[in-house]
Amino acid sequence: MNYITRKHLLGSLILAATLGTASHTHAMSLLSPQASDDNAKAVAPAVLPGSQSDTVVLMILREGINDTIERENRRVPASEADAIMAELLADPATISVEKAGIVTTPPITQPGDQGNVSAQSAMDTFAQSQARGPLKYNDPLYANQEWFDPTQEHGLRLEPALERLSFDRTIRVGVIDGGFESSVDLQYAEGVNLISEEPTRNPKGPLFLNEDVDCSYNGEVEISQHGHHVSHLIAANVDNALGMSGVTANVELVAARSMFCGGAGLTSDIVDGIYWLSGEPVDGVDPISQPVEIINMSLGEERTCPIAYQTAINVAHSKGIIIVAAAGNDRTDANKFAPANCDNVITVAAHDTRGILSNFTNTGANVDTVAQGSLVTSITPEGNPTTVGGTSFSTPIVAGVIANVLSERPGLSTAQLKAMIAESGNPVVEASFRPNLGAGSGILDAMKFLDAAGIPRAIVAAQSALQGERERFVEALNHPLAQNLLNVEVGGDACSLIEIDGNVLPNANPNDPLMVFAVPAGAPLSPTASNANVLAQTEAGRMIVSTDTLDAFSNSQFGIARCDVTTGSNCNQVDTIRGFNLADLERPAFCTVAMR
Repeated sequence: MNYITRKHLLGSLILAATLGTASHTHAMSLLSPQASDDNAKAVAPAVLPGSQSDTVVLMILREGINDTIERENRRVPASEADAIMAELLADPATISVEKAGIVTTPPITQPGDQGNVSAQSAMDTFAQSQARGPLKYNDPLYANQEWFDPTQEHGLRLEPALERLSFDRTIRVGVIDGGFESSVDLQYAEGVNLISEEPTRNPKGPLFLNEDVDCSYNGEVEISQHGHHVSHLIAANVDNALGMSGVTANVELVAARSMFCGGAGLTSDIVDGIYWLSGEPVDGVDPISQPVEIINMSLGEERTCPIAYQTAINVAHSKGIIIVAAAGNDRTDANKFAPANCDNVITVAAHDTRGILSNFTNTGANVDTVAQGSLVTSITPEGNPTTVGGTSFSTPIVAGVIANVLSERPGLSTAQLKAMIAESGNPVVEASFRPNLGAGSGILDAMKFLDAAGIPRAIVAAQSALQGERERFVEALNHPLAQNLLNVEVGGDACSLIEIDGNVLPNANPNDPLMVFAVPAGAPLSPTASNANVLAQTEAGRMIVSTDTLDAFSNSQFGIARCDVTTGSNCNQVDTIRGFNLADLERPAFCTVAMR
């Protein structure tokens, strides 16, 4: 048995009561009795190649001790499932009982009307790569990965966004999937096999790669490599002259194998993947060494969000873990599919190389953003280039961009990221032959996303106020009388003086005040933030500040801004805010000697 705290269940039950579920729930005091929906889509018994086809897995939540919730996955004969569910629900301690459904991860075949686009895309990519000049990474397929290319009219603009990132902090990203392969262009930090349906062939445990499990039961069905492609889109090694480039760098990738060799799995095993990646105990496997920060879920099943799903997601959410899910590939309403329709999830649809919604993508009110999902460049386990398609592959692109943001802004919540994504889209190209029930903020623009996260477009190096012609005054300014005056006027001695020049913000309004400000390290860099401190300000075009003033704010990052902080209307990363770096400050020679 595994246990979670009761607070994580509340949101699940409220969602179930609001939307209706295909589960059965026991009456509880915090909800009206019987939070089920007789009209909800029935969950088909999960029968998969190699599975025990005459059985059903029941996902059970019941009252535990000390205000905890006990969770259990129980395999029962299919013919007896309904009777056992009724018996369980007769127990007042039972909260919910749900049948595990079949979850799929099918990459879709590229649609026929994309053939000409594919040929044109190859020609365009070659021409654009010639026009772009030197590429950021030397990986052979980099020029074919359109989401990096800043010249793409409907692209992610990832390449210039990467120039704004330091990648000083390692991010852990979990992938719940199947079809993981070994690769020279990617390494997994750790992984686990969570599939409960294959105990006689592939016991649960640390072996999760295709080469380490027995897929003979799959017969003539093609062995899935789905997780392999998803993983490489997120975290393929960059600038190593091999294969392709991952969207993010300095990442630890963790695999949770929850899908059969053929690319489908059980809801119950997917739920276990969420728990395991969140650092919660799961029967039959060792705990993860450290929880991840992001979970990629390029999978789905047609049903309203099960209570078991939502409860697991709530546990991850409570730990600050971001879940990114595929909208689905059925050209219908994404709200019909879990986990895309669950709360606390960022849902991703797909567009093609023309900026038009992909002809397979689901759309809807629960979609947050769109990324390329047609003709997506990837690499086979043998190292050969290929293309894949589906929201399965637009999702890891977005998950990787979120990882980039969290590397600079750790601690951002799902709600905060959703709000930033809402400010970071460009319109999809509308087409009468592509139904659009809702595409969130549109095609994600990485530059706008980093702007919304308060990651500066440029860092300005600090300049000593006594450089050049002024250096001849240093000795005089270090006279005791001059020192006293400087301490009164600017709060430091001559050697601590730095000059802030408004010319570093040429597009700012010269009538707005020029300021230096500080925010806590890792916080969005903006003078309008609630945690910002304006350290010095002037109506002139430049000013003198002492490093002693800045040194008083330890564990902070500094910025220069020229905008109206009272309204914040023109405070933005594009024109009026820049990062400010003291690390490379060059002091006059006299000061260097005096400080020894």
